[in-house]
Amino acid sequence: MRVGTAVGVALVVITGACSAGHPQQPVISPGLASARITANSNNVLSALVSFDGEGDSARVVYAGKNQPPDSTPYIRLHPGTDTIAILGLSPATTYRSVLQVSGHRPNRA
Repeated sequence: MRVGTAVGVALVVITGACSAGHPQQPVISPGLASARITANSNNVLSALVSFDGEGDSARVVYAGKNQPPDSTPYIRLHPGTDTIAILGLSPATTYRSVLQVSGHRPNRA
């Protein structure tokens, strides 16, 4: 998670340097308000991760027992709830998953 935070801070500094003459908006650190994982009713070999998060992108890193880790592509976050589908899961396998949120998003309040 430190890597994502460091990348987000670097992006804020670069953006600030490129927007001379425009006031900078406050930024919100990446984070999660809530998250849940459910079975996908359209595909038994997938799961849906729904969450409310602050940042500009997110992905899910997951691994089954005795399997190497894999991840979904990053998605762009939107205000409100976002959902990421984890596809290609093996049947009768237990998975561990981590939701990673990266980057900063300007506070639009």
